[in-house]
Amino acid sequence: GYLMSEEEYDFELKAEDNNIPLIEIDTVNIFNQSIKGIIEGRKIGSDTKKPLKGVEFGVYAREDILTLDGTVRAAKGELADTVVTDKNGCFKTKELYLGKYYVKEHKTAKGYILSEEEYECELVVSDNNTAVVTYNCGDIVNESVPPDTFIPTGDNTNTLAYVGIMSLSFVFCILYIKRKRHN
Repeated sequence: GYLMSEEEYDFELKAEDNNIPLIEIDTVNIFNQSIKGIIEGRKIGSDTKKPLKGVEFGVYAREDILTLDGTVRAAKGELADTVVTDKNGCFKTKELYLGKYYVKEHKTAKGYILSEEEYECELVVSDNNTAVVTYNCGDIVNESVPPDTFIPTGDNTNTLAYVGIMSLSFVFCILYIKRKRHN
């Protein structure tokens, strides 16, 4: 949609004389302003219900996002914006063209499981007098990692150090026992 203009445009219809139907109109350029929208939401932990800071989301076009003149503003599946939650767990996109989008988590907070869920959002015209509409996703909940869950990181440094220390301890114990038996 486009924003309703409050501007008035004057024009005058003229005829040269009563016998010749000549109509003269001045050209006036009128530009349409697209109505846009913002998607916002809040990320919280399932265990604490407290806000999660630093969670990154991608906002993707669910379909081709078109303006009324047929211009593609974002192709289906295209990343339209990237947002990160603040200290209150809140995020807010830049102004986007109206249409269907989805929000998907890219990075999560430490101690939480990355969600694969896609959250549907649709920016629609509320009226022709509101320049920017808002879609609120509400609270998006992240599941915490259970405390007894091992999450592989690819770093085996701690495991190798543990095995090394245990091996050395075993060797020293055997040497100590052998020495005690000889004395």
